[in-house]
Amino acid sequence: MPIVMVKICRLNTLFLGLLFFTLDVVPIFGSVQNRQLTNTLNAVKKALRFIEGSLSHLNLDGVIGIRMVDDQLQVLLARRLIKPDYSSNIRLIWNKLINLQKRAQHIADSAINYVRMSQPEYFQKIGRLLRRGQWALDYPTRSIRPNLKESPLSSLTVKLTETESDECLQEILGSKGPYPKPCDISQRCWNLMTSRGYDSYALTHEVFYLEIGEMCGCKDKMALLARRFSQGNFSHLLDFFCSNVLRDAEKIEDNGFPLRWRDLLMEQVALCGVAGFRDFYRPEWVNLILSWQHPNGCYGYLLKQNEVNDTVVASGKTTKREEQHMGGSCLAHMTSVALGALVVNARFLLEDLMILN
Repeated sequence: MPIVMVKICRLNTLFLGLLFFTLDVVPIFGSVQNRQLTNTLNAVKKALRFIEGSLSHLNLDGVIGIRMVDDQLQVLLARRLIKPDYSSNIRLIWNKLINLQKRAQHIADSAINYVRMSQPEYFQKIGRLLRRGQWALDYPTRSIRPNLKESPLSSLTVKLTETESDECLQEILGSKGPYPKPCDISQRCWNLMTSRGYDSYALTHEVFYLEIGEMCGCKDKMALLARRFSQGNFSHLLDFFCSNVLRDAEKIEDNGFPLRWRDLLMEQVALCGVAGFRDFYRPEWVNLILSWQHPNGCYGYLLKQNEVNDTVVASGKTTKREEQHMGGSCLAHMTSVALGALVVNARFLLEDLMILN
């Protein structure tokens, strides 16, 4: 994308003292990136506000996106991109990021108490995914490798389910068996969670698995397993999976972003965006994700009863999505992945803004 020099209009710094929830992010005019960053931060704020008022309706999967906002904004703020000679507008945005991070951290911490009580067994198994710092991945901005794309295997006999995925996450987290220890990865789980040929949610769960492994200190163990099974190295696996996640995302785009697959698209943007792949930031996708947000801040649509715990079938493989109503047409998982997608888009938009300034 060509670099466009823009003149940022100065705004009165009086607004810096106003409370977080009494002021939307101050608009900045002059470029698509500026407007989209403003709108994206407003959308994060609205979603957090909705969730804070609906904590009793949240499930564990719904908290992951909140923690992702918390941790990814901390990573972004730690880069100290703002310099003293930047305009007051840029410094104002930086203060908004600080406020969003603090608010997300507070809401995630509060939500943990609710899911610990409402889903005690599930929380015991994978509740560590909600700890502070679990999503503090800091990958450099990069591009996917088109030569790694391949067609999904319709003849694949192994099926990846939500239950199996969670069991394999327990091995990483150290919450499985009578004498659990972290990074105790079985050959069965490794083969299941790094198989080629998946698509849809099964494929994004493979990205999720690698990212959780890295944050739990299992990257060296995973690198050994990758070499043992002739899969290259850890970085190659992540490159390979996200290259094919992009293949799936572009297929959703080609089909006009059907309502049923918007949740998946935002999960794809969130997980591979966290890994630094800029290909998942596209201005038209940002605008669409912003347009899908309801006025109250949530994301979702009215599900039929048999869709609440939906089984998505794709290329002969099944994986179960855990979804939960949060009132009206608001859905916990969809709002969670939307938050993840929004925060990684904010990262790429802010990087563009720093280049422009």
